[in-house]
Amino acid sequence: MPSNTLAPRETQLGTSRSKRLQALLDFAASLQTCLSTSSPASLVDGQLLESLQSHVRTLHATCQKPSHPFSDNEELDKLGTLIWNLSTRLIRDTDGTSASPERRKLPVYARVFAFHLLEAAQHPGKANSGNKVRLMRLALKAGRSAIEGSELEMAGFVLQKGADYVTHLDEHRNSLGADDAKDLRGLEAEYYVLRTALSWKEDRLDVAEHMYNKGHLIDQSLDPYYAEKLADVLYEVGKDMNMKKDFQMAVKWLDRAQDIINSHDLEQLSREALELRTAIMQAHITALMNLETAEGFRKADNLIVFLQSEMGTTMVVLLLKLELLTKAPAEIFDSNEYAAILSQMIACFAQKDSAMDLAGQSPGDPDFRLIIHHIGKLHDKKPELGCAVLDEFILAISKSDHDEWIARLVTKRIWMATYSANSTESIKAAEAALSCIQKPLGADATVAAQTLIWKTLESVYHKQKFDVAERWSQLAMHRIFENTGPLNRAKIERKHLLCALAQNNIDGARSVYHSMSEESQKEPRTLYLMYKIAVRSDDREEATRCLEGISKALEPIEYLYACCLDAQDAPHRDFAIEALSKLLEKNEHSPSSPVHLPALLRCTVRLMAKDLEGREDETNSREAVQKLCGVFSEVVTHIQRELKDSKGNKLFDINELDWFARNAYNLGIKHLDAWDVSSTIEILTSCNAIMSHFPPDISSDTSADIALKAVFNNFIISSALVARARAQDNIEDQLQDYLRMRKHIASFDASLPAQLPALVEACRADMLSKLACLLTFDFEGALALKSYDDLCPIVRKCADSCCSAARLSLQAMADCLLRHHQPPAPTQTVYSALRAIINSLSVLPPGGGGGMDHVKLSRYMRCLFQVTLPFDDALALDLTREYVDIMEGAVAQKVPPPWEETEWLAVSAFNHAVDCYWGKRDDDCRRWAFRAFEMAHLMGDGGRLEELLHGRFMELRFDRE
Repeated sequence: MPSNTLAPRETQLGTSRSKRLQALLDFAASLQTCLSTSSPASLVDGQLLESLQSHVRTLHATCQKPSHPFSDNEELDKLGTLIWNLSTRLIRDTDGTSASPERRKLPVYARVFAFHLLEAAQHPGKANSGNKVRLMRLALKAGRSAIEGSELEMAGFVLQKGADYVTHLDEHRNSLGADDAKDLRGLEAEYYVLRTALSWKEDRLDVAEHMYNKGHLIDQSLDPYYAEKLADVLYEVGKDMNMKKDFQMAVKWLDRAQDIINSHDLEQLSREALELRTAIMQAHITALMNLETAEGFRKADNLIVFLQSEMGTTMVVLLLKLELLTKAPAEIFDSNEYAAILSQMIACFAQKDSAMDLAGQSPGDPDFRLIIHHIGKLHDKKPELGCAVLDEFILAISKSDHDEWIARLVTKRIWMATYSANSTESIKAAEAALSCIQKPLGADATVAAQTLIWKTLESVYHKQKFDVAERWSQLAMHRIFENTGPLNRAKIERKHLLCALAQNNIDGARSVYHSMSEESQKEPRTLYLMYKIAVRSDDREEATRCLEGISKALEPIEYLYACCLDAQDAPHRDFAIEALSKLLEKNEHSPSSPVHLPALLRCTVRLMAKDLEGREDETNSREAVQKLCGVFSEVVTHIQRELKDSKGNKLFDINELDWFARNAYNLGIKHLDAWDVSSTIEILTSCNAIMSHFPPDISSDTSADIALKAVFNNFIISSALVARARAQDNIEDQLQDYLRMRKHIASFDASLPAQLPALVEACRADMLSKLACLLTFDFEGALALKSYDDLCPIVRKCADSCCSAARLSLQAMADCLLRHHQPPAPTQTVYSALRAIINSLSVLPPGGGGGMDHVKLSRYMRCLFQVTLPFDDALALDLTREYVDIMEGAVAQKVPPPWEETEWLAVSAFNHAVDCYWGKRDDDCRRWAFRAFEMAHLMGDGGRLEELLHGRFMELRFDRE
């Protein structure tokens, strides 16, 4: 790249040339070399441009003097010509490219420099008029290039010399040749045009006006070429005034431009001139309209009519008509005429669209954007007309292949419809307009349209205009939106379902649900809405299905909680109970959980308890009781987890524990007679478990109340467990019940002593009676569980209780022992236990319980005798002795001994004596026989049995060998 320090050029010049001339020649030669190798893509040194400017300024100042060292120099003239040609080529090559600003300046500066070289090389006083004409033409070209490049200083230098040429040529007009004289008027006109343009560029309109008037341009009959150039400059001035909002000046200059361009027949004008003429008229009409005066509107209208008569009904003419209508005051705005013009524009656009292939169109087509813009303006003033015109536009291009246009029109149509969000008629009209579109929109356009609809739909829905919201949701599901994503589609379908539900259209809501995809139907949000429908239609089966589906979701708590709230409005409490139960089942407590677990459990208990009161069906009632008891079991589970809230406090504090314990106890006691024993066992067991978690620092009254309730609970649970165990068919379950029962009895027994001192006498006696009763159950349980070592201690504990019920309990133990066959207890165990019972009964004081029951006692002794006799004769004989003593005591009290038992024992004893006889144990025979006689003597039958036994004994021969 050349530098600003230009290489010296060796030349043979005379010694008379000055150093200034040599420097100029060297610079010009180097510039020529630089321009010769330059291209539009090469870089330009900024110092070169500065040097060019400096030399132009020097040359311009030097050439103003009458004599200077550069005149009459052929080499300067030659270099000037070469540089001019090179700069012309560079200007031509640079046009239409994306060259840098510096690259565009270089040929402009070079052309001005070349002109000054050519002008300086002339011999002063000898330049002929023809040469002046040539330089005048060059000056005008250089000036035009500088003005177009906004290099106003350069343009001023050139046109200043042009003024000298104009003056000189005007003075020597008669000496010009025929061709030069013919061109002189055009050159003068062009000079004044450029001076006018330069003044305008310098923002000196007064000077521009002066130059325009000085050139008498309007009065001249200009050649079409120069007329076009002048009109172009005037047009640019007027257009600039329009941009600066100075519409008075714009009208003035555009009026001049129009007069000049119209001064020639159209056939004489070039194609560019004809386009310029149209542009001038458009700008003139715009300026007139912006004056906003009646006269301005009238002139603008006349110009539009004139333009239409020449061009026909084109987009340009129609657009000007629209602008004119827009400028009219709002009160006299003719919206119908505006709509009619837009309809014409749409027809023109459709014709153009059909005449061009798809490749020739683009989404950014200016006509398309203009129509859309003006439809929007019409909609602002008259919404219904705006929508109608847009519907026409949609219909006009609905069958074209311009998917981008259709997408934009649909989005615009939806946007317009949202302005009348509460009008079903507006929605119907939009739906009808979309129905003419054959193909579905693309995904992006669908999202854009549905987003607009969704915002409006939400707004209308929140205003509770559910019928309108339903129409919006139907519009959102139009077939042209089938490319929407599954999530968006499901979202809109759910809103549609909600609208139907809000209008109590249950069938319609179900229809929407069944039209959804299977995946959408399974979403928890959809199932929640279906649950609302099930509640309103009293469809328990559907409600259960929905709850089950929601429960399978990853995070079901929020939706289950919502179901619980909705279930409160259900015709039956079953809905709410089921929803609450499912929520409890799925609730995983965490400190940040939105569900307060104790409150949820309390609500469930209250609702279930209230529901039980109205139950008549036994089966359903049993199921409800089981569910209620199950909730209390869950309470125990959660309490044992020691859950805490976000502040670290226990969820189940003392108030919560008290509420659940109290309600469990009250429900269990209240329904003791009505409930199945299993339910009673479960709820009271839960009550005990809850009470066991009370903190140790509670008040003494609360502690005593808890302890007493626990005692009562243990009594009831034990009684219920023994009842259930007796009814069990499964041996394993039966033994488990007995085992649990014994634990509760042990708890009762361990807790009772601490309670007795605080009780009044009657309550104390009642508690001891309960203990005696429980000991009977304990005896039964120990026998069933083969805990034989526990039998005698249980008997002794019962005997030691010293309560009125002890005798009955002991008798019950004896009965239990005698009835027990599966599996049979060992003989020694039966003997020990029965022996202990009989001993205890025999020593109990008379009184409470009706005194000694000699009938039962005789039966127990008979049973004991049966058990003892096979393995211990002596022990059995002693039993008969005891029996005789007891019965003699009874006779002394005038209580007849039991006839059957006494007879059986007497006969059995005698038969055993006979067995001893045949066994050759004569002494034993005699002892047993004599004991049989004693028992027969007690019969009170007049001695008949005793006489019979004596007779039989006498038949025995003890002296046999």
